[in-house]
Amino acid sequence: MEVSDKAGNTSSASSTFTTLLPEDIDDDGDGYTENQGDCDDTDPSISPGITEIPYNTKDDDCNPATLDDDLDSDGYLLANDCDDNDPAAYPGASEICDDGIDQDCDGSDEPCGSSSGQPEGSFGEQYKDLIPPSSTIGSYDPKRFSVITGLVKDLGDSPIQDVSVTIHGHQEYGTVLTDATGRFSIPVEGGGNITVVYKKDDLITSHRKVFVPWNDIAVAKTIVMIAEDPASTTFTFDGDPNTVVTHESTEVTDEFGSRSCTIVFTGDNAAYEVDADGNIIQALPTITTRATEFTTPESMPAILPPTSAYTYCAEFSVDGVERVQFDKPVINYVNNFLGFDVGVRVPVGWYDRDRGVR
Repeated sequence: MEVSDKAGNTSSASSTFTTLLPEDIDDDGDGYTENQGDCDDTDPSISPGITEIPYNTKDDDCNPATLDDDLDSDGYLLANDCDDNDPAAYPGASEICDDGIDQDCDGSDEPCGSSSGQPEGSFGEQYKDLIPPSSTIGSYDPKRFSVITGLVKDLGDSPIQDVSVTIHGHQEYGTVLTDATGRFSIPVEGGGNITVVYKKDDLITSHRKVFVPWNDIAVAKTIVMIAEDPASTTFTFDGDPNTVVTHESTEVTDEFGSRSCTIVFTGDNAAYEVDADGNIIQALPTITTRATEFTTPESMPAILPPTSAYTYCAEFSVDGVERVQFDKPVINYVNNFLGFDVGVRVPVGWYDRDRGVR
């Protein structure tokens, strides 16, 4: 640009002009423009980096991923959620009794053994009195309330009373006992396979898997519980590999033939009591061992896999110990009472009561 004065003197000069877009102007003075991520440039309390204030309906930090409501992501906003910091607490949640927490947002914690939560006229309302006092579910889901019922007998077909019945992996359902007729009923929340656990002192524990629909009565197959074999062998591991001790179970004779189970131990083996995770509790320098045959399918410790057939099954046990682990393999064999050809492969399996799987 050229300029001149009255005397005719001329000079030239240049200027640079910067044009600002509205998005580049910090209208609210919070240090951020729209192009710098300010999602509301009319409110100085809203900008990137600001700490989100829950429940004010504003996106304070301009980050949609930061929760302003339903902080526990349980699907319920604060207006309906009694504890928006606990994902296990929301309307309709399963109540855990006597824990001081209102899981289902009904205004109170349910006492253990409560039969609440079953609306009038619902399936569960007619069976709510079956809920055992030991149940720790304050409120069963009315849509899933179901009942498992069954019968326990001995080998002589007589009912067994006072068998403790629980649900594997779900102690919250409590414990019920079989009555004088050997029958039991225990409420659960249905919708899949459930493993029923049968226990009684001096009898071998049994498991049975039952499919339980919603709002229905599932009937478990009648089981037979048996006592351990009275025959036992007590011995001490002396560290000598030349020490060989054998235990032979009581002989069983039926329409299939006669047989007994033999277990062979060597002195240089070692036994340990272990917990459910396989951790050693203590060494067992001396053990008393037994082998008990399950002589009928009904007395089996669990249901056989669908691709197998009932042939022979035995419980190997050590008195006074629930779980045992050996340093070396222990040999066992059974008389060939079924007349299998020599060399025929025979499938072998076991049942894991801790995991409830075979």
